[in-house]
Amino acid sequence: MEAVEGWESSCVRLFLSVDLVGSTAFKQEEDTKWVDVFKEFYTGFPRFFARKLKNGWELPKHLQPRLIKAIGDELFLQTTIENAKEALHVVRFFAKALGEYKEQNLPDKLLLKGTAWIGGFPINNSRVVLEDKSEIGDESSKPFMEDFIGPSIDTGFRLCRFSTPMKMVVSVDLALLLLHETDEPITLNFEGAESLKGVLGGRPYPVLWVAVHGKAFELHNLETEVRGQRTDRNAVNRYCKMYVDICRDEGTWLFPPYFDKDDHFNVKPPRHIKIFEDRKRVDARNYGEPSEPGSVSATGA
Repeated sequence: MEAVEGWESSCVRLFLSVDLVGSTAFKQEEDTKWVDVFKEFYTGFPRFFARKLKNGWELPKHLQPRLIKAIGDELFLQTTIENAKEALHVVRFFAKALGEYKEQNLPDKLLLKGTAWIGGFPINNSRVVLEDKSEIGDESSKPFMEDFIGPSIDTGFRLCRFSTPMKMVVSVDLALLLLHETDEPITLNFEGAESLKGVLGGRPYPVLWVAVHGKAFELHNLETEVRGQRTDRNAVNRYCKMYVDICRDEGTWLFPPYFDKDDHFNVKPPRHIKIFEDRKRVDARNYGEPSEPGSVSATGA
């Protein structure tokens, strides 16, 4: 096992979890018919990101998430983003893809639910490569698997339990990116705060979600209107910003995301600059003269 990511390759990754709802009962009731449905899900849903959806939505190739692993009936994907607008594109596409995949590929007894969050690397989180040392051949041709560990990853998986087929939950730091984009505004709904086991010392964490497109999408919008529960976008944005700022000021791992290629989210915390400088000195001592780090691209929450 080898951790391979250092200060010279820092980035913000956007993670997506998609889970089959009702899968246990479906496998019990459908004899062996469930096998083809599940095989198609494992291979077919990740390919959806390379397609143009019915409404014309598509993602540039560099933003298309790739599958990291399957955990039972859940798929775990990730992509690298360089600014808030890219985060918005991926999340909006994901919300539409969930509904469209369900409509085209799943029987009525199965539903999908999705969750999205971000994580910064190598500060707070780490990318780990698991190499297959058993094969003989060129090192560059040996197969490998990768995984991601850290507090952002743990928090994202904790949030998954609040997602439903109609509600795609997003992390609070990702919400900051989504709410900043006003050219193509996205509606974020706030459903209170819940303590997540082991996260932020038990501080209640905001449950924020995006409505998933599908047959019930318009019905959901009408219900919201009838109940008079329209979300105040500016109020949610202020709430998320204050929440993240308080966590940052208290010295937790959660802080506002930052990028080199974003005019608004571009402030690097002083302690992160120090961490990168310390790491450069360690590399210089251990490995000789390192290449210049140049621009540190991003390290989000």
